[in-house]
Amino acid sequence: MNFISSVIAWAGPVLGAIAILYFIWEVIQYTIAGDEDKKKAAKSGVIWAIVGIFVIFSIWGLVHILQNTFGGQGSAQTILLPPLQ
Repeated sequence: MNFISSVIAWAGPVLGAIAILYFIWEVIQYTIAGDEDKKKAAKSGVIWAIVGIFVIFSIWGLVHILQNTFGGQGSAQTILLPPLQ
């Protein structure tokens, strides 16, 4: 369990940062696109980036909720999200 907790603690922020960078990249591609095909592809990329960001942070939050519910004491609890006040 500690191994899984540490993997989630490491992977969550990394995947979140990659998804946000991908979103920014696709927005830039959309703004500089000249023809409709490139704009359509960039628009699709933006939508998938938003979906990815939502999924990553939803799982991240769900892990935090489960740790608080079941009293998990792993590294993911302190790294993933600060404690709710």
